[in-house]
Amino acid sequence: MFFLRARPVLAGAAIVPLLVFIAPGNSTQAQASIIGSPWLLRLAEEGSCPTGYLCLYRDAELGGGGYGIREGRDLNDFRGINFNDDMSSWVNAASTDYCWYPDINFSGAARTMQPDSWDTVNLIEDNDIASSIENC
Repeated sequence: MFFLRARPVLAGAAIVPLLVFIAPGNSTQAQASIIGSPWLLRLAEEGSCPTGYLCLYRDAELGGGGYGIREGRDLNDFRGINFNDDMSSWVNAASTDYCWYPDINFSGAARTMQPDSWDTVNLIEDNDIASSIENC
């Protein structure tokens, strides 16, 4: 089971119809679909990260698809989105620091992802071990 945490805390999340987002930009535009709530995007195979999101990718070089989490949201358990121990690269297009953890519920040694930064190839010891993220 996983839970979502927002700052400020919201009473509940509304279910929205499936939408498609196409980011402005270069010829390899990012495509993402909203999953149940506008704060979580399923990212296409490759592409840019929308402003205001932290984007996590399955493969190195921002490939393999993944998820975009809107700024201000935390995710304590990647198993709920079938992404546990799968992150190989990331982009922080949000204006706040995020920390990822090797264990669920924000446990283990935190690794910081600063605003306007990215890592296209995680170090071997950090590859495919992320299990939760939060604003830090």
